[in-house]
Amino acid sequence: LPTVGAVAPLTDIELTTRVLQRMLDLISERGPRYAAIRAANITSYRRTPGGEREPRVILLLDGFAAFRQATETLAGMTSPFQMLGEIMMTGRSVGVHVVLTSDRASAIPAQMASSLQQQYVLRLANPHDYGHLGIKADILEDAPPGRAVIAGSTDELQIAVFGEQPDLSSQAFAIERLATALTESQSTTGLVPAPEILNAPEIIPLDELPIEEADKPVYGINTQTFAPVSMPVAGLGVISGPSGSGQSTSMLTAVEALERWADKQGAELDSVLLTPLSNGLGISGNWERVACGGEKVEALARQLVVALGGKVQSPAAGIGGGTIGGGIIGSGAIGIGTAAASAPSIAGAKPNANEAEGIIFPTPGKRGVIVVERPADWTESGVLASLVALAKTARRADVLVLFEFEQGTGSAIWDLFGALKQPNWGITLQPDDGESQSPFREPLGRVKRADFPVGRGFTIESGRVTPVHVAMPSSHAYSHA
Repeated sequence: LPTVGAVAPLTDIELTTRVLQRMLDLISERGPRYAAIRAANITSYRRTPGGEREPRVILLLDGFAAFRQATETLAGMTSPFQMLGEIMMTGRSVGVHVVLTSDRASAIPAQMASSLQQQYVLRLANPHDYGHLGIKADILEDAPPGRAVIAGSTDELQIAVFGEQPDLSSQAFAIERLATALTESQSTTGLVPAPEILNAPEIIPLDELPIEEADKPVYGINTQTFAPVSMPVAGLGVISGPSGSGQSTSMLTAVEALERWADKQGAELDSVLLTPLSNGLGISGNWERVACGGEKVEALARQLVVALGGKVQSPAAGIGGGTIGGGIIGSGAIGIGTAAASAPSIAGAKPNANEAEGIIFPTPGKRGVIVVERPADWTESGVLASLVALAKTARRADVLVLFEFEQGTGSAIWDLFGALKQPNWGITLQPDDGESQSPFREPLGRVKRADFPVGRGFTIESGRVTPVHVAMPSSHAYSHA
């Protein structure tokens, strides 16, 4: 039917919530609009110029007891049960109405029952339930299907059947004919179809999204508003989630989003990958530098720390030891001492001959991004120490440093886990409220991992939590990782 915005099964909590939220948004929009012209309700509003065709909106809920059982324990303002109660209390005056069915009167709580203007009672399975509605227990004892009594009275009525026969196929056929007739008559009757309510898509090509939003690269959509969401171009970023949640793909999407944004700014992107895997992200993206293996990752990470203006500690000097040079992004070569005994390194790390070479990152005139894949796979103390230093330096760097963090691995990399906590920006994919180790402290509510498809979760930036779905990177440049 063109007048139906959505049909949401109870098993689809996301769509159910979207329908209820659409009703609340409509109530919030109509209330101030009616008040502005001093209309107390929709009837008064329809008497004003231009308001004659203001539609009434009907929310149908079939099976209230099952709805209550499935949603009452969900906490928060976005709980479907709480949202329904608010709609019932505030919607009637602005033309948003609720019609619900229940197999027993006691299933409807008193607060919601007080919002019901009219109750129609059909034959009930338990005769004792009639007493709750002020009706004699035997009044509908021999009544045919569709016979009802208005609660609190003895008035009977017979509910009509839509279609020529009461069987399901006849009624379905009649509804199909009605839908065809309404659609064909839109041009003559002025019927406005109901806005369609949909779930967020599970596959979103990055190429179909805008390049930037608020001067920052776009990497996905807000699953509540479907608006593009953007990410910072500098600082420490963490993408966390369980295995199979889409972390690797999200990493590639973030890099490509930054590359698209840099290209629009007229700049190129310097991208670096630190990985323990020979068949991981290194074969999926276009990287300027790839370090694979303990010694290579440790050496390159140390060089990047210095190039970003960070400090590395000397084993001889301990925590308060000397530092390498003042490497500033794009400032030129990094000064390094000549005495072998004073060669600086991260505490616990082995000196590497490549450190003396120094690097400039990013290349002058380019943007920079550093990706660290599966850091929990490293067991060498020197590698982990260099990654800890990189994470700490990244918070104030002018490049984006992205760490992958798999849920449940924090105890194996405790020092690095501590350095990754509360990053400048991050994404938690397929979160669960039972998680004990998370780099984010912001509450996400009562969420279940099973309710999130791959690539969906929350983005967290400056304490703000936003539901997101990460787009898929371009197939021509990246493969699904």
